[in-house]
Amino acid sequence: MVVKNIICSQNVAALIVITLFVSLEVNASHLRYGHLFWQQTGPNTVDVTFQNAWRRDGYGCIDPATLNSTLCSSADGYPGVGDVFNEFIGATSFSWGDGTSTGTLLYVVTSIDIDNNWLFAVALDTDSLPLVDTTLSHTYASPGDYSVVVSSCCRIHRFGGVNEHMNNPSGDYRFETIVNVGSENNSPVSVMPPIVSCPVNGLCEFTVPASDPETDELSFRLSSSSEAGAVFRQPVGAAIDAVTGVYSWDTTGVDLASNPNNNTLYSTQVMIEDGNTKVPLDFFIQLVDVNDPTPPQLFPPAGSPPICETTQVVRTDEALSFEIITSDPDLNDVVSLNVVGLPRGAIMQPQLPVVGNPISSIFNWSPSETDLGNHVLNFTASSSAGGTADCPVSIRVTDPCDVDADEDVDIDDIDDIFDARNSTASGPRDPRDADGDGVITVLDGRVCVLRCTLEQCASANNVQFSPLFE
Repeated sequence: MVVKNIICSQNVAALIVITLFVSLEVNASHLRYGHLFWQQTGPNTVDVTFQNAWRRDGYGCIDPATLNSTLCSSADGYPGVGDVFNEFIGATSFSWGDGTSTGTLLYVVTSIDIDNNWLFAVALDTDSLPLVDTTLSHTYASPGDYSVVVSSCCRIHRFGGVNEHMNNPSGDYRFETIVNVGSENNSPVSVMPPIVSCPVNGLCEFTVPASDPETDELSFRLSSSSEAGAVFRQPVGAAIDAVTGVYSWDTTGVDLASNPNNNTLYSTQVMIEDGNTKVPLDFFIQLVDVNDPTPPQLFPPAGSPPICETTQVVRTDEALSFEIITSDPDLNDVVSLNVVGLPRGAIMQPQLPVVGNPISSIFNWSPSETDLGNHVLNFTASSSAGGTADCPVSIRVTDPCDVDADEDVDIDDIDDIFDARNSTASGPRDPRDADGDGVITVLDGRVCVLRCTLEQCASANNVQFSPLFE
């Protein structure tokens, strides 16, 4: 597949107008965060989701239908949630590992942080325009392992406004994965806030959340210099537990910003592996003087089941909704609630970020068949006293006919339905009860035959569909 390079003659005028919104320093320090993950979607075809956080005041907005510049939705003139922009500063492009690439990427904004000047966004497949499609689809000529790479410049400068980047100032950024084309494997998924707060002269410790579609055992490590960018250096003394994903760093005595009013930032990249592939997670650690003995908390409404650090399962014919609440025991503290990693089409009501004490927002999402698989999002709360808390949530989207949860509807699933016919469903989410009437019957099998994802309803072992339900 050849993906359109959006930097073409018809878009030159738009890009010139967009450039007027930003500093003349065209190779500015714009990267705040990076993560990519992928899944198999057809014979030799994969869909990649590429998430980044960029310097928010570096970009204007464009109309995805015309690619011309347009007003951004936020009152300050910079991109807001739902806006589309061109990542022209670093000309970020996707190399597929087979000699082809995407050209400079467009992004849609899913979260913003005005105070910290970042936007969280997902790359778009320009072949789908004007539809805002947040997966980059690519078909390879043959099965195999392909090295997919994104590499450009720049990370935050040593002195970048109120930020001082200590270990990789102005450095290149690089994200790489191995796509196992033609296999049954899909990559792990993760998400982190672009900037994680840790104490000055203390133990910095947090868990990197991750999920795997096949429930493969995951391992964690710090990325090498060659994986994360030219001469990239991890924070000295930082480590991550290979099994638990707990990141730890004793910040005692490390270099701090030369100006006490500036932010002390250290960049880091974690590699998450499932035994077949690896995916990068790149973010900043900000060292702060924390004086908050009662940090904010994140929790569901009273009487509701837990949300944080859980896996929510939803079928493609269902809607998922839950409320997340944050408050600080010190009523004088103001708390900000935000989220990163919202899946395509999900809505927060009210839209985040919001501030107060206490405050809440409701997550609503009705996934479609294109959303099958694992998704991870992370709610964050930060108080005016410097305390922070986060709440990672995994969401697994399943097909109502995918009985064995292998992300294919095939003869194996049909056989499982047939074996259970005329029995009572185990509950409202029983995948064998495709029509949701509470009883597993031959009619459910017929519904699922129409949903088969493999040709002639074959299984992974190429067993052909029997005429049972024809």
